[in-house]
Amino acid sequence: MEKGEGIKLAKKYKINSYPTYLFLNSKGEEIHRGLGSYSNENDFIKVAKDAQDPNRNLSVLKQRFEKGENNSDFLKNLITLTINIDPDFSINVFERYLNSKGQIDKEDIKLLTSHIISTKSSLYNFFQEKKAIIIKAISEEEYSALDKKIKINTLVKSFQQNSNKFNDDSFLAEAGKFLGREEAENELLKFKASQALYNKDIATYENLTLKIFKDYSTANYQELNSAAWAFFEKVNTKSSLEMAIIWAQESIKKDKNYYNTDTLANLYKKIGDDVQAKKWEEEASNLKLSKK
Repeated sequence: MEKGEGIKLAKKYKINSYPTYLFLNSKGEEIHRGLGSYSNENDFIKVAKDAQDPNRNLSVLKQRFEKGENNSDFLKNLITLTINIDPDFSINVFERYLNSKGQIDKEDIKLLTSHIISTKSSLYNFFQEKKAIIIKAISEEEYSALDKKIKINTLVKSFQQNSNKFNDDSFLAEAGKFLGREEAENELLKFKASQALYNKDIATYENLTLKIFKDYSTANYQELNSAAWAFFEKVNTKSSLEMAIIWAQESIKKDKNYYNTDTLANLYKKIGDDVQAKKWEEEASNLKLSKK
């Protein structure tokens, strides 16, 4: 798709990521698409079946939208199906969805922000434009935290794509445009830790993560659980695993759920504390069953 007639096809069908699977009708018009690699044939078959399902077929759904369909459940489903593949169209759907619903809630905000990959995206512009509505559902501080996270992700992605231009000073200079010095230095450590983990340099990853979460009081439950789980999977130093147990415990204090209780159970099992491992295995199992 990056040379020859592929360039024209990518432009015509608005293909922004690879692999993309297009389902076309006899006129060459797109009726559905699938994104990304599929781990097995059943996942791909499901996408093909979706193309035949009037509730999942994008061509049919878009026609209903163009005819003025105003049902909020229909509109939210259409946003979910298009936000990755056609963000500009999904913004139009979002506008109608908000007008139909009359408000935005936390679930809607998560749907929007979880798909913003860059401050250069149209979805980010929409996020900014709708600030007045969004802060009716969340606090100004929560909005600022989401905005900051998007900016950090944009910065990190930029340095990942241009690793030859990366150095500590350049990262801190860019991060300093929207973060304080201490926050910027912490994000630099996180970036280096993620690169070390990607490169399978576990010793460096371990040391950097211990520095990052030396003061874990401001970390959210997801960050703490993610670090604790990574230590369970990759780290074997007992003192570091004991620190990861503290992170998992703190994650549970902030938001007890199946994932962090399961992490804690696995960490206890790894250090040989079978009594605590069994206790938290049962807790995790109960939480999982309660969600069904």
